[in-house]
Amino acid sequence: MGTKSEPLFKKNWEIRAVICQNKCLFQDFLEKLPENEQNIIISFIERVAEKGPPKGKQRFRPLSKKIYELKHLALNIRLYTFFEGPQRLTIVFGEKKPKKKKLQNSIKKAERLRELVIGGGQNETQ
Repeated sequence: MGTKSEPLFKKNWEIRAVICQNKCLFQDFLEKLPENEQNIIISFIERVAEKGPPKGKQRFRPLSKKIYELKHLALNIRLYTFFEGPQRLTIVFGEKKPKKKKLQNSIKKAERLRELVIGGGQNETQ
């Protein structure tokens, strides 16, 4: 029972999600949203799979050396992501737009989970 990533969508880009302790953190977040917002986010991710991450820092920007924020502006939703290879973007987890202090904690959490995925998921984290 390690930390890994599994595919969500594959078109021109492969979009993956982190699985930690047999739970998909992105799916857990998605299921807490109203159904209409879930559908909007799924369509948004499918577009990213087709066209790649959006151009411009307003919708896709680096938060650290390895973690990127994929934003759905209308819903105020942030998805923390990293590149797991060429044309392979992995979603760590999502949340509503956080305050500055919470953002720093979210970046650290995303970095820890990324290291577990890249390193083969030897350790567990919450």
